[in-house]
Amino acid sequence: MVPARAPGPELLSLAAAIRAHGFGALVVVDDGSGPEHDPLFASLAAQQGTHLLRHAVNLGKGRALKTAFHYILTELPPVQGVVTADADGQHAAADIAAVAAAIVSCVGPASPAPAVLGTRAFGPYVPLRSRLGNRLTRIIFRFVSGVQVADTQTGLRGLPLAVLPELLRLEGERYEYEMTMLTYLCRHGVRPVEVPISTIYIDGNRSSHFNPVRDSMRIYFVLARFYVSSLIAAAIDFTGFSAIAPLPSALTVPPSSSATGPTPGCSSRVESPVAARWPSARPRWPHPSGATTPRPRRCCSTPLHSPD
Repeated sequence: MVPARAPGPELLSLAAAIRAHGFGALVVVDDGSGPEHDPLFASLAAQQGTHLLRHAVNLGKGRALKTAFHYILTELPPVQGVVTADADGQHAAADIAAVAAAIVSCVGPASPAPAVLGTRAFGPYVPLRSRLGNRLTRIIFRFVSGVQVADTQTGLRGLPLAVLPELLRLEGERYEYEMTMLTYLCRHGVRPVEVPISTIYIDGNRSSHFNPVRDSMRIYFVLARFYVSSLIAAAIDFTGFSAIAPLPSALTVPPSSSATGPTPGCSSRVESPVAARWPSARPRWPHPSGATTPRPRRCCSTPLHSPD
């Protein structure tokens, strides 16, 4: 599945290479590229196994992903998973096939298909803004989620079919939607499988439509919201646990003995714990000499001491 906005001719080459790897279908979403790109998309639509979906105007990468997810769920035969890739030539067809193979190989009788991330290596040849941005996002993501991910902003991802309905309900229409998906999966115990891929940047990544300021702020807002919601959930759990914690035994009312009958030597009347502990008037026990002594306190059936 490839979301595309004003793509170049490299998209045609990528589509041909993807078909050569035996994928069942290729879904391309034209996210409002404009009439000047109609010939390119017409060529794509004419290729066997390619499904072209179009937005009349630019709605964002997140909306393009949702459009494709909906189409895959409602129009295509059932598949094991979906691989998302970028249209700017950053993802090689061999790496796309490797991510798809990771989804298939991890499926077992007792384990569902995992989410897969194609992770890049950020060496000195990577543009500085991409290298610094990914490093900062990786540190913040680990802090708020507790999950170590090598490449939080990769567009090459493998998603099991079962999670697509849940992902469709998530907020986000642009680049922040990918971060929303990742935080959602990690929160629900889906730890991504990471597959190393080639790091490809063409002309310093000039063809990218990612705005370093606006889109970065949206991504960090997603992380901040995730962190705050985690704190609120922890506070609710703590409050609920404190409310249902068992009270001390000295403050609990002893069970009624009516079901089994009174214990020999004990009254069948159940007194309140306070009254039993601090009686208002202690009865006197007759003494052979004529004096009276305090009546011994009883515990169920046996007196603490016998009278003289």
